[in-house]
Amino acid sequence: MKRLFCIAALFFVCFGTGITAANRLNASPAIFQIDKSYYDATRDFSTATNPNGVWKYGWSEGIAGRLVLYSRSSTPDINNDLEEGWDDPNNSSGFTPSVAINSGDDFDDGNVTFSAGALILHPCGVDGQAYCHVIWKAPRGGAYFLTSSFFAQQNGINVDVHILVNGESVFDSTITQNSVVRSFSKKLMLHAGSTIDFTVGPNDNFIQHAGNTGLQAVILPE
Repeated sequence: MKRLFCIAALFFVCFGTGITAANRLNASPAIFQIDKSYYDATRDFSTATNPNGVWKYGWSEGIAGRLVLYSRSSTPDINNDLEEGWDDPNNSSGFTPSVAINSGDDFDDGNVTFSAGALILHPCGVDGQAYCHVIWKAPRGGAYFLTSSFFAQQNGINVDVHILVNGESVFDSTITQNSVVRSFSKKLMLHAGSTIDFTVGPNDNFIQHAGNTGLQAVILPE
C-alpha cells in the first residue's frame, strides 16, 4: 500500500495539478525522493549522449521508416536561443527534425509558445516527411504504468502524434491548434528490451511548417 500511495502522490504532483514541465524540473528535490525508480522523459533528457541510458532520440522517414539517431547536440540560434537538443546535420531544415528542451522561461514570440522547461519534438526535415522520436527501452520485464501528454507549443501547429509499443500503435491523434493537449495513460506488460516510442509527424503536410510539440511522459515500474 505504501508504494501505491507514493505512485499516486507522484502522479498528482506531476500531472494532476496541471504543473508545467519547468515546475517539475525546478521543484524541490523532496518531490523526487518519493520514488526514484520511475522514468521521466523531461527530467532524464540529456544533450551529452545519445542514446542516454534507457532513452534515445532520432528520426525516421515516415512513421515506419528506419530509425536514425540524432548525431548533433547543439543550441541553435533560433526562437529564444535557449533550445538545447539534438538534430541530424544530414537531414536538417531549420533545426527540424529535432528534439530539444527549453532551458529558459516561458517564451512567446507570436509564433512559438514554449513552456518553461518543456521537452519539445519537431518533425519535418529536408523533404518534410521526417518523424521525430523519443524512445524508452525497458531495462527489465514486468508491469509498467505509462502516463503521457503531447501538447501544442506553436501557433498554426499541424502534427500527428503517436505512441508505439514494440512498434505497434497504442495511441494515435492529431494536434492542429495551439493549447490542445492529447493525453494517454495505460498499464503495460513489457519484456526486457521492450520499447515505448513517442513520435510526432508532419500530418501529411510535407513542407517545413509549424510543428513544435511538447511531450510529458512518466513510466513507473509496478
